[in-house]
Amino acid sequence: MTILFLTRHFGCLRNFEWPIFQLARGGHRVHLAAHQADALGGEIMVQGWSARDQRITYERLPELSVLRWKELALRLRKAVDYLRYLEPAYASAPGLRRRAHERTPRWVLHATAWHWIRREFVRKLLRALLLTLERAVPRSKAIDEYMAVRAPDLVLLTPLLALGSAEMDYLDAARALGFRTVYCVWSWDNLSSKALLRTLPDAVMVWNDCQKQEAITLHGVPAKRIVVTGAQSFDQWFEWTTSRTRDEFSRHVGLPADRKFLLWVCS
Repeated sequence: MTILFLTRHFGCLRNFEWPIFQLARGGHRVHLAAHQADALGGEIMVQGWSARDQRITYERLPELSVLRWKELALRLRKAVDYLRYLEPAYASAPGLRRRAHERTPRWVLHATAWHWIRREFVRKLLRALLLTLERAVPRSKAIDEYMAVRAPDLVLLTPLLALGSAEMDYLDAARALGFRTVYCVWSWDNLSSKALLRTLPDAVMVWNDCQKQEAITLHGVPAKRIVVTGAQSFDQWFEWTTSRTRDEFSRHVGLPADRKFLLWVCS
């Protein structure tokens, strides 16, 4: 099987290192493709993966800035995403609303400044109009051609739900051309704090039942399309082994070896 894994930049794939190698070890060809440059060493990382397993390949995608209709599509996409944060569910999340506000077209901000936007039916009507306009924007021929040439058996996408995400265009093309698609949730808050999922993939891979419920209630994903897999970014931890004894560790960090201690891990 040939698997095409599309992402924003290669650094996003760090969370999927273990499953990518598991797929390659299973005999599948995994082609990694990113549409943005990565200043955090992501390209060096995937170069190393490819050197370790020849079934893993990679490439940078052409810049979307040269594609027709891109700017209009992005403006409409950001407008729809901003409306999401005006819902009552986000009343206590001003930071998320402020982040989306900074990227939203001015005409949408003017429209949503009126008091009538507080009414649910008005928001639904405006969202439906914007989604209709967004879907009316022609797909990129360059993306269609790229997907047709690659002709993958399966298309994986992540993080996908960034505000103004360009991976949405590849998802639309893959679905239109009949390729099987899977959205791989990148992090713990992506379903609740990022963009709205427009095109439904064949499957959505989530970490836990909490994310499954978010996919259903916040994005309208049917339960039958959701697969709970656990957090792939931590799968590799199960293969780790201890490198020193408890006594050696206690001496190293200056703790008494004969007493219990609390490890506080936070972000």
